[in-house]
Amino acid sequence: MAELVSAVFGFELTVFAPWATACARQFCFCQVFYFLLLIAFVMGWVCRKCGNRASFTEINTIKTEVFQEKESTRILGTRDEFTGGAPLKACCSKCGNKDIEWVEIKAPKSGIDYHLYNITNAQTQFEFIEPTVSYMFRAPHPALENESYGAAFCKRLSREGKLSGKITEIGSGSGWFARNFLDKWASCSDSYNNSAYCMLDLSPVLLQSQRNLIKPHRKHVSFLNADMLALPFEDGSVEGSVISNEVIADLESVRIKKEQLDVAASQDFRAKESLKRIEKYGISLKGLPENFYFNLGAIRFLEELSRAMASGSSASLVEYGVYKKSNPILLKHRGEIRLGDHFECSILFEHLEKAAESLGFRAKIEPLLKFLDFDKSVEIISPQYVNFLRKKLNYNISFFAFTPEMLKERVSPRDFQKVVFEKAGRSNFLNSFFALQLEKQ
Repeated sequence: MAELVSAVFGFELTVFAPWATACARQFCFCQVFYFLLLIAFVMGWVCRKCGNRASFTEINTIKTEVFQEKESTRILGTRDEFTGGAPLKACCSKCGNKDIEWVEIKAPKSGIDYHLYNITNAQTQFEFIEPTVSYMFRAPHPALENESYGAAFCKRLSREGKLSGKITEIGSGSGWFARNFLDKWASCSDSYNNSAYCMLDLSPVLLQSQRNLIKPHRKHVSFLNADMLALPFEDGSVEGSVISNEVIADLESVRIKKEQLDVAASQDFRAKESLKRIEKYGISLKGLPENFYFNLGAIRFLEELSRAMASGSSASLVEYGVYKKSNPILLKHRGEIRLGDHFECSILFEHLEKAAESLGFRAKIEPLLKFLDFDKSVEIISPQYVNFLRKKLNYNISFFAFTPEMLKERVSPRDFQKVVFEKAGRSNFLNSFFALQLEKQ
């Protein structure tokens, strides 16, 4: 979920230890966001008091995000609160100490290592490190006809006749999606009585959280600790519906320079694998910037689904990204972005659509707002203001899509006036998500 954080989300004031510093530039996006690009060499902040190397607070402006990329650190702010050319200053988010220094830092873990060893608490993971839409709407919400995200997803599959009795969820996160999905399934369809819901995840910690949350449905649920790029299923054996919700941005992306694609492929295995798939699936690079990120891992996942899924089965993949120039700013500034100790990259859905069709799927892509029938008129809190309330005003509130009515019960009238709400249909956060729907021929 990272580029969200960069382009639309604004993970208020949190700075993930950077590799580097120096040069700044600005650009406008919708209500005008600014980027400052800081360039340096394998360097990052460290707190001299507590030794923190991960999380810092930028203290020049109220609404600023600094996040870690492989090659640069970007600072995100809004025009009305941006401090112009003021020098970057930061303090330690853990102890508040302003005595920090630049030192050499270690590269983040690979995706596999990160999910196996670095996720230590499911709630912390989705509250603070990589909050998701499904987590933001994990309780009944007026924007979803008073359903939770998981329940709304279940209703969508039910309308399309895809609740056949077998569901395979790949990358099940904290377990809230499955819990709400199963609660709704149990209440709306007799097929639940003979259902089989398989939850597959690489993280042992997340699997345990899933087990705890779905206890009321335990007899219908099985668990697999496995890698989604090496699914433990025989060819053509996965029937029913497959769900992968807000996962594929975590998979490997490869930075490619269009002019040197052939040269890179001869020197780098990942570039070679990317070029092979670009040619094999007839993927067009037209309209992409000279340097772009190719979603190699996401396409490898489609290949695994094509191998494992039975004819007549379906899959629904939700993630943030770009489809048919839906977000030209995000398209231009896509990159691998660091969240905590791992990278994510937004999805070029046209590439996945082309690959899916070549792999024998019937593919359809819809904005998430349409896919789940969001009520676009409902006002919700701008996501960065949840962190503003938590960090600047010291409210102990969860990451949730609060409506004005919900938030009034939780904060003082004075602090309520400081919060910005937006209609769901105009939310940059929600408008960056798409649903790729697949049917195996």
